[in-house]
Amino acid sequence: MAGRSSKWGFALIVLVAAFFSTWGLCALIKPGISDDVALALAGLSTAVLSLPLGVWATRQPTGTSALAAEETRHAIVPRQLPAIPPGFVGRSAELTSLTALLDSAPPGGEGLIVISAIDGMAGIGKTALAIRWAHLVAGRFPDGHLYVNLRGFDPAGDPVSWRDALRGFLDALEVPSERIPADAEAQAALYRSVMSERRMLIVLDNARDAEQVRPLVPGSPGSAVVVTSRNRLTSLTALQGSYPLTLDVLSDDEARHLLIHRLGRDRIDTEPAAADTLIALCAGLPLALTIVAAYGAVHPQFSLAALVTQLRDREQSLDAFPGEDAPTDLRTVFSWSYRHLADPAARVFRLMGLHPGHEITVPAMASFAGMERRAAREALSNLSAAHLVAELAAGRYSQHDLLRAYAGELADAHERDDDRRDAIDRLLAHYLHSAFTAAVLLHPRAGPLIDIPDRPPPGVALAEIPNYASAISWFETEHATLMATVRLAAETGRHTYAWQLPWTMEEYLDRRGHRNDSLAMQKTALWAAECQGSTIGQAHAHSALGRAYHWPRLDDKSRHHYERAARLFETLGNPVGHAHALIDISHICEHQGKVPEALIHGDRALQLAEGTGDGRALARALYFSGWYLAILGQAAPAIARCREALLLERDIGDVRGEAFALDALGSAHHRSGLHTEAVAFHQGAFILFEGFGDRYGQIKSLRNRGDALHAAGRADEARAVWQQALDIAIEIGDADPGHVFPDLIRDRLTALG
Repeated sequence: MAGRSSKWGFALIVLVAAFFSTWGLCALIKPGISDDVALALAGLSTAVLSLPLGVWATRQPTGTSALAAEETRHAIVPRQLPAIPPGFVGRSAELTSLTALLDSAPPGGEGLIVISAIDGMAGIGKTALAIRWAHLVAGRFPDGHLYVNLRGFDPAGDPVSWRDALRGFLDALEVPSERIPADAEAQAALYRSVMSERRMLIVLDNARDAEQVRPLVPGSPGSAVVVTSRNRLTSLTALQGSYPLTLDVLSDDEARHLLIHRLGRDRIDTEPAAADTLIALCAGLPLALTIVAAYGAVHPQFSLAALVTQLRDREQSLDAFPGEDAPTDLRTVFSWSYRHLADPAARVFRLMGLHPGHEITVPAMASFAGMERRAAREALSNLSAAHLVAELAAGRYSQHDLLRAYAGELADAHERDDDRRDAIDRLLAHYLHSAFTAAVLLHPRAGPLIDIPDRPPPGVALAEIPNYASAISWFETEHATLMATVRLAAETGRHTYAWQLPWTMEEYLDRRGHRNDSLAMQKTALWAAECQGSTIGQAHAHSALGRAYHWPRLDDKSRHHYERAARLFETLGNPVGHAHALIDISHICEHQGKVPEALIHGDRALQLAEGTGDGRALARALYFSGWYLAILGQAAPAIARCREALLLERDIGDVRGEAFALDALGSAHHRSGLHTEAVAFHQGAFILFEGFGDRYGQIKSLRNRGDALHAAGRADEARAVWQQALDIAIEIGDADPGHVFPDLIRDRLTALG
């Protein structure tokens, strides 16, 4: 009894001393000292007073061991982890990555605390991953594990404050209520003190922001904290050294394992194609797959094909994924993130549901929303942080299909018809004017042939496309979006956009060999121009269709469209367009072996071009007619015309035209028996074609160079060049053999033996 009294007497003396020392310090504070100092001293007093009495009571005036107190303090081992989610599949790489973070920590719990922030869109499986991993590694934390759902995006109420979560942790650690101070900051200090000698795993689920998390992170090494959030907690990474891990959708194999677990292997193996379709319709989103699988499990009499039909009938509407409660209703789940967006980001999110493509850039969104680039970039960044969009590359964003469906529903409900109409007009103007800039860089003749205003309408931002390389890159990146935009223009009756946009895409699609896409776009363009009654639009569409049919060697269809284009351009009094159409007709004649007729059309085109002053049309007429002269054995005029064409192309700066002129000049020399000179010209053409990525031009120049080499008696070199041409043709694919002539190249190689 005496010993116990001495312990408590010692503790009382310490507390009284602490109280009076702090009171004395506060009394001595002069008026000139800031309130921050006073608050700091008051905090010191609170922290001292809040220290557990047991800590003081266990101090021994002699060398008595504190082992008993240590055992008492660690007797309570909280086990708060929820059960492992049923049907958890996949995520092997992510589980390995998280475990590697623990393995990289110094042994014995020394060093910095490990913090992992798992972020991702709603329904992606962040909580399931965190809990699954926590169970896997729980044995490494002998003092237990804490868990709290911070409800950062709960539609039913406000998020759990860090103060409430902290108090829950102190209760779980069985800190007596009388030892818990009223001040929240003092509670945080007490939490860090209690955790200082423990090795625990703490799971902070569904956090809204870093401020909700930071006070719950212990201040000493040895424990691990796992945070999940729909937002990317950048400041947590910067200040607390967390290791971010962003979840993506499940792979096809992982999604199939989920369906097998929920529906049984026999059911999946019986209808493998339907299972694959279900996976595709759910886009790998775990929540969507889980909801569909649950529906299938409750209705075992339904075939998987029947489930597919139901989903397709609803056209990927979120009504296809109903749930009995909020956590299993996608619309509700997504709304948890959407309702926390500020107005600019919320409107940008809604517009994403109206965008025809799957990806959008900052300038496109600035045009779509009618806002400044900076505001559009900030709004998209906010959406990316909330995982309502994904940033694929700097300034380029995409959206999950199901999120797009939800955004579209919101747009239907909240966007006025006139606002939506204006937004689509601005978006189409963005793509048309940007594509026109790129088209002119690819092909200088794009300029004078089509009437597009020099400046876009107000509120429209353009892509930055300063040179040839950026023009090619822009078209490659925007290919799918441009095609979707043409369809949108046609569907909404914006006929001018529906024929002008395909015209800007023609050169790129031809160079990259996208023949089917070109046919689809130009058929739409012709329909739109006919609906609008635009003669110039019809002329361009017929010309482009002739080109699209030309290379698959559908010569009759190609000539039909070229002749229609020639008549329309002649009716319009457009000699440049007329000349180009005649050159195209001459090319068909040559393919059909009608070289004299080809020369007639070529000479007529040359006469028209000479009267226009259009260097591109003149150069093109010169090298095509020169080539026909070479075939007919008129070497001197053939070489002269091709040489003049080459100088013109260099003068106007058309590198692709220069490549064609070089190739034509090489063929003219080859036909004239000057094979060595021909080889050099074809080599120069190939270098230019290769430089700007024209695969078909590369094959054509290689084939022609091989012909010249073979004629010069250099069979081995010819074989190597023809093989290179065939390799490129095979890489592209033989589905479009008309232009690349792979069979002719194979015949050449076979003949060599």
